[in-house]
Amino acid sequence: MSVEPREIIVHLGNRVVHAPHREGDTVLSTLRRAEIPIATQCEQAYCGTCIFQLLTGEVRLRINDVLGEADLATGLRLACQGVPEGETVEIELL
Repeated sequence: MSVEPREIIVHLGNRVVHAPHREGDTVLSTLRRAEIPIATQCEQAYCGTCIFQLLTGEVRLRINDVLGEADLATGLRLACQGVPEGETVEIELL
């Protein structure tokens, strides 16, 4: 059984924001609730508009039609389909 983080640490340029996370929510839902701006378009994992860089922790993608294995290996994830797992999740918005 996975452990859900209680917050997502978000790097926004020179600013760091701690966004409260609810179990099962996507990164996008968490960011919206915390009023953190993020570009989105399709919200179906087709366009790649909401790509972010995973710095620490794990984010499982429900659906992924955009990112290849090399992208995933470098830590790129989709906010619209990414569900945080683990005790700490830290991301940087691109």
